[in-house]
Amino acid sequence: MKAISTSPYKSLGMGNKFFLVDEFVPTSFEKTSPGPMRFKRYFRLDEYANFSDPNLTTSDIADSLDGKTWS
Repeated sequence: MKAISTSPYKSLGMGNKFFLVDEFVPTSFEKTSPGPMRFKRYFRLDEYANFSDPNLTTSDIADSLDGKTWS
């Protein structure tokens, strides 16, 4: 991708995955455990829905996560 290759951080494309979106889509993917988040959290989206299709849109992902919870 041009955004990665023109970045001043030359190792940016090594070992990283990037998901670029044109717009953010609202969804309801809520935390159910008590208390605040204390650290950053990474989610493996394939644990919550079927994300094997490489042609999913941002709306498809938001729809798949809508109504799901995490703790």
